[in-house]
Amino acid sequence: MILFQIIFLLLFNAQAKEADPLFCNMVAQQVQEGDLIFLDIDSAVFEQVAIATKTWTSHVGIVLQDEEGWKVAESALLSSRISPICEYLGKTQNKRYSIRRLKSPMTNQQTLDLKTYLSTQMGILYDTGFNYDSSRLFCSKLVYQAFQQILGIEVGTIKNLQQIFDENPNGDLTFWKWWFLGSIPWDRRTVTPKDQLIDDDFFTVNKSEQ
Repeated sequence: MILFQIIFLLLFNAQAKEADPLFCNMVAQQVQEGDLIFLDIDSAVFEQVAIATKTWTSHVGIVLQDEEGWKVAESALLSSRISPICEYLGKTQNKRYSIRRLKSPMTNQQTLDLKTYLSTQMGILYDTGFNYDSSRLFCSKLVYQAFQQILGIEVGTIKNLQQIFDENPNGDLTFWKWWFLGSIPWDRRTVTPKDQLIDDDFFTVNKSEQ
């Protein structure tokens, strides 16, 4: 099943490209280390993630900075990586984004600890089944575990697939039955970008018009 999902994502995922320089520079001037940047990925699978969770966003990453400039730590196909911010923003549709920041600022040491932790999580294979309990990663799992590890806070809420689809009773399960080869693993635990987007520990710094 995993091989089928990877092949599908490779065939139908949006082509990576850098964001428009003016857009990229505008966003870069707004961020701080530790911010979350939410995107609307132009891809069939990730559009279904947004639809299933009744939101616009389907991807999230953590802002970092090094001597080369602003970067974003993310879990994406085929493995987790630290991407230049312009490359990261290039994935979103119609320049949609939202920057969210912790209400209680991190200390310098916490920021360093966050960066150190994230460096240990790079190169981990992407989990196409969005299974929180697997050894692989997906975007919101990386965010959840990073902040839990360094700050002891839960960003978003871990739910099983049954709970997520129950929150959207009018949603169409056709795609997900196909994605999981006919049988949705209802008890599978996961965490979604949508629940992280509305997390009360963060406030919105700026966003595009959704």
